Amino acid sequence: GGGGGGGGGVCAATTFCATASNSFSPANLTITSGTTVTWTNTTVAHNVTFDTPTAAKAGDGIGNFDLPAGATHTRVFTTGATSTTYPFQCTLHPGMVGSITVNP
Repeated sequence: GGGGGGGGGVCAATTFCATASNSFSPANLTITSGTTVTWTNTTVAHNVTFDTPTAAKAGDGIGNFDLPAGATHTRVFTTGATSTTYPFQCTLHPGMVGSITVNP
């Protein structure tokens, strides 16, 4: 393993960072089914709102969530026989969008 300090604003693998410029970094993430995805926020309050009800129930099924400053949120995403993409946005900041593509 190994520790490692702050990454100078670089997000860890399978992590979305909410940035000071009101964006998700990276904007798009492709994972394998069963992977845990993390959202982390060190700036102002954000939220993660999925575009469709199906997407909101993805993974552990808790739906949309708030991401206050200092918060971290994790969710496991799974898919069936085909790839599924889950677009999401922060409804507080127009244009702050992202998506997760889950491959079998």
